[in-house]
Amino acid sequence: MGQEKFDEFKLKILKHVTDKWMEYKEYPPHLFFINENGGRKSLPLPMEGFHCPESKEALVAMIVDMLSIIKAQMYCVTTEGWMVASKDGEAKLKDENGEFIRPSQHPDKQEVLTFMFESINGDSDMMTLLNNNGKLSPHNPGPEVGGEGGDIKLKGLFTGLLKKSRENDKNSE
Repeated sequence: MGQEKFDEFKLKILKHVTDKWMEYKEYPPHLFFINENGGRKSLPLPMEGFHCPESKEALVAMIVDMLSIIKAQMYCVTTEGWMVASKDGEAKLKDENGEFIRPSQHPDKQEVLTFMFESINGDSDMMTLLNNNGKLSPHNPGPEVGGEGGDIKLKGLFTGLLKKSRENDKNSE
């Protein structure tokens, strides 16, 4: 699957999810994928999978197994959540004891829709849309986030799942 197919996949998912979000002002977590035969599917993800680190890890393991079984060529995980950004550094993100405040508990939180995309050829992309009083707008982290080259290394539980599914395939042979 080439870059053009990956870009087409991303645009279709973004349009579908944002249209539904604008209609209902919410969108439950979903997994979208294209299998080896080009079939496009979507699967709602259980909200319970996002309640704590352990449930998130269990959900990721389930998604990795599923991507392996269906021989996914690309996927997208969409979630709704909270984000806190501080141009003043980490100090505004911590409480009086120096502990990081969970975004959902922070007084300056912003509601976001997050999209994590990955394709079999190693391309990945992440997009965050901010809910600005009922309108969605792209979140631009600014040039300082990506360093000199502007490239950001994507990290997190929902990144690299196709790579993990391929590793599972190799280990099961």
